[in-house]
Amino acid sequence: MSSSYAPSSSSLHHESKSSFSHSDSSSSLPRLDTSCVSSFTSQFLNDSANVEFLSKYLPDDSKKKWTLLFSSIKHGQSYNRFLHHVTGYGPTIVIIRDDGGHVFGGYVSETWREAYPKFYGTSSSFVFQLKPDKIVHRPTGYNQNFQYINQKTETLFNGVGMGGQQDFFCWGIAADFEHGQSKGSPNTTFGCQPLGHSTEWMVDSVEVWEVMEPSALSEEQETIRNRKGGVTKSVLHSEDNPDKVITSMLGHEFSAHGVDILEEDDAGSGGGKKKQSIIPVG
Repeated sequence: MSSSYAPSSSSLHHESKSSFSHSDSSSSLPRLDTSCVSSFTSQFLNDSANVEFLSKYLPDDSKKKWTLLFSSIKHGQSYNRFLHHVTGYGPTIVIIRDDGGHVFGGYVSETWREAYPKFYGTSSSFVFQLKPDKIVHRPTGYNQNFQYINQKTETLFNGVGMGGQQDFFCWGIAADFEHGQSKGSPNTTFGCQPLGHSTEWMVDSVEVWEVMEPSALSEEQETIRNRKGGVTKSVLHSEDNPDKVITSMLGHEFSAHGVDILEEDDAGSGGGKKKQSIIPVG
């Protein structure tokens, strides 16, 4: 059942780059830290125009360094991997590309909380579109449904999203990490039309960036971060392929092409016989 919210045009917060009221005199763009993975080029922020556009809408303490937390291309298109790499960190920018080529997402100032099946967040949150148009949508004030994440409560929507309500998100990705939605005409929380190429779409790729350095985090965020051990302390977190790391720990060797070479004795011949198995890389 669709939302009946129909705000007046004055309550909608559509802001394009040309209408943004802040000065364009920022000294430099944020530094992009991709040290959690090797040989990585962002699908979205490699374009400095996108970085410049988004940074202008962020608080000053979120304009210095952006750290990659998750890339579906590098870490895998998996909701469990997303939760592992993203929960406990923040503030963050989530950037999504759907199967129609639209690029969009949102900024949240609060930590993504694991197993927290309800809306929360602050009014500093916003959603945006980078393609086909660059535009930002700020909260309308109609409700406080800024960000949502759920993993374990099966009676509620399982997945992650921003704005609107369950099954009518401004943008939402289901736990299969394949199906997404952008609903509301307009969306109640952010006053925007669907950000995706349609109200329902397939996920092409996702990136999540932490946009605040640890020294500026709140006490709650710092506590959660320390409990998780930081972005780069775990070899499984930093390695492109955790399965390969675990297998290597068991004494397996790999060729340059990711082939796992297992040395086994052939009971029949008594000689050494190589058995090859493939561990997917990347």
